[in-house]
Amino acid sequence: MKDKIYICREFSETEELHSHSGIYPYRAVSERPSLNSRGEYSTPSISDDKTVDYARIAALGPERIFEEDIAENLYNNQDDIHHHADIGWYTDLYTGYVADEEKRLKSSSGGLATALLCHLLETGEVTGVIHMKASSEGPLFQYGVSRTVEEVQSGSRTRYYPGSLFDVINEVRDTPGKYAVVGIPPFISELRRLENLEPVLKKRITVHVGLVCAHQKTANYASYLAWQSGIDPDRMTSIDFRTKVSGHPANEYCTTIYYNDDDGNHCEKLVAQSDLRGTNWGHGMFKSYFYDFSDDAFNETADIVFGDAWLPEFVSDYRGTNISIVRSQYISSILDSMRRSGKISLKNLSETDLLLSQKSLVRQTRREFQYRLRIFKKNGWAIPLRYRAIRSDGNLTVQRKLIQHLRGRISRASNQLFPLAREKHSLLLYDIPMFPLVFAYKIVDKFGRFTKKYFA
Repeated sequence: MKDKIYICREFSETEELHSHSGIYPYRAVSERPSLNSRGEYSTPSISDDKTVDYARIAALGPERIFEEDIAENLYNNQDDIHHHADIGWYTDLYTGYVADEEKRLKSSSGGLATALLCHLLETGEVTGVIHMKASSEGPLFQYGVSRTVEEVQSGSRTRYYPGSLFDVINEVRDTPGKYAVVGIPPFISELRRLENLEPVLKKRITVHVGLVCAHQKTANYASYLAWQSGIDPDRMTSIDFRTKVSGHPANEYCTTIYYNDDDGNHCEKLVAQSDLRGTNWGHGMFKSYFYDFSDDAFNETADIVFGDAWLPEFVSDYRGTNISIVRSQYISSILDSMRRSGKISLKNLSETDLLLSQKSLVRQTRREFQYRLRIFKKNGWAIPLRYRAIRSDGNLTVQRKLIQHLRGRISRASNQLFPLAREKHSLLLYDIPMFPLVFAYKIVDKFGRFTKKYFA
């Protein structure tokens, strides 16, 4: 039987199972992570004496405390607390948006997350906000600390882009204050585990704001959108993945690509999402490998969680509407104050409607999780040594099984082929071999929609 050190070392050397958050390199090594050719932050080599720490913190680590156990310790002792197997602990469920029309239009969804973060700064509840921001050099976006409302608002857009918390954790450790942090599920849960090992971080990071996230994209996703739009990825200076379009449903947005032309002029190009290949999230193109094993659908260890209200009555409004899961009574009281002052609009939401608003996410991360594990194991692909026993659908149709097979193939192929296409300066080296996989997915998906419509 393998001993603990051996198991932890084996995990630390399996980079496909790393979340690339920069959290455990901070704990285990002093070397700063950097983006690799796959568009992910590489994890530096970790010495044997640090591998157990690493396996305790990592989102898929064999020694980790599961999210549900972390969340129970955080939230279960509150009054008027509720629990749902998929949603987790919560005090309130809402749909809503920021009341200021201009701020709502500038946001990617309903603007609630930015409104809360600005309110926390304005009222002195926090002195800094840790979130993804535009970068002046290197990656297009990276984690940074905003200390003014203006800084928070300038970084309020959705970033389908990887980020490393390595530098900001050092800043929090070295700079006294109270901080709010924004992150996807694996990042928030890893921070929670790190805070249990480092009390100074636990004391200073006082608010954890979670995002609902179908999967993490690599940096190559942004490059692919630019390249197929006729823009050299190396000339791209920024990208707005979700530009709202008046008169269109909220899920029919555009992408704005910012770049420098041959003469050094700053330019921008607006492209409809429907005209861009790779934007169907069901394909899983440029998905980080580890996210196939993230079963934390609703960011269970975050104090408050924001996502999109993908429900018919809200999708028709191009301005965007949020869903929100409130887990902390402290945050619930702040939201109530913001609502009473007219800063935000909130309506109660049922568990059923919350799950319907993210039904594809729940199906991918929860219902079809166990089957996906079997596929990966059969193909000889890396899988976690330890994972949660979640409720999965044991009666998947042939169509849903094929979807899982194709998603795995598309994800892996996209991450392998794109670096080669960049190296050879030929987009065709990516698009041609990807075409049959994407075409097969479309056929299987359409067949599923047809049978559901006429035979369900």
